[in-house]
Amino acid sequence: MPEARLLKVSELPGGHLLERWSVGELAQTAQPGQRLRLDAVERPLMRAGPAHGWVDCLTHAAPDFETAPAALVGAAFDLAAVSPRALLIGDIDGFAALVFLAERLRTLTGTRIKPLAVLEIGLDAPFNPAPSRLIVPGMPAWVIATLPLFEDWSIPARLCCPEDRPGCFDGPPTELARRWLDTLQGSADVSLFACGDDALLTAAAALAADRRLPFQGVTAG
Repeated sequence: MPEARLLKVSELPGGHLLERWSVGELAQTAQPGQRLRLDAVERPLMRAGPAHGWVDCLTHAAPDFETAPAALVGAAFDLAAVSPRALLIGDIDGFAALVFLAERLRTLTGTRIKPLAVLEIGLDAPFNPAPSRLIVPGMPAWVIATLPLFEDWSIPARLCCPEDRPGCFDGPPTELARRWLDTLQGSADVSLFACGDDALLTAAAALAADRRLPFQGVTAG
């Protein structure tokens, strides 16, 4: 089994930590939705650098080891099944997987995908929400909070938060996604990807079934 070596740990807002692990050739096969198993511990993958052999993982707890046997586990999203518009729905548990998915979608060769992310966060989000400069037709005008990393990537995103954060939708992400879908003249080119807890995946699957959208759901954690 390959061995992982901890390269660095960065502190993020909300008490989250971003770990970068050197994993050699494993980085070349890492896919959005998978987790890195380190001995008996699992971390959700957030990014990968295949050319340099590293992966980034999101966690709350700092590791008490710097090397460990490593393996990739869990289901991955099937990027071959993506359509021209990809609707990404997730909660804080699925945050890392959707960041990884969004990055892969924007760098797919031979096709142009237009992702839209709708993410539910709490007060302990691993980033500081910011107003978006990217207009999303069909979204409520006051829902402008976004993930700065996605803004840097020119990927439109909107945030939902039950704690009434400024610029965030105060309902579940599936409801905001439904409102957006209601404004489209057609949704035949939309595929839905979801990652989060069981309740979110159930709601996302129901939305996809109601709108007859291709659906992929990956359980977080």
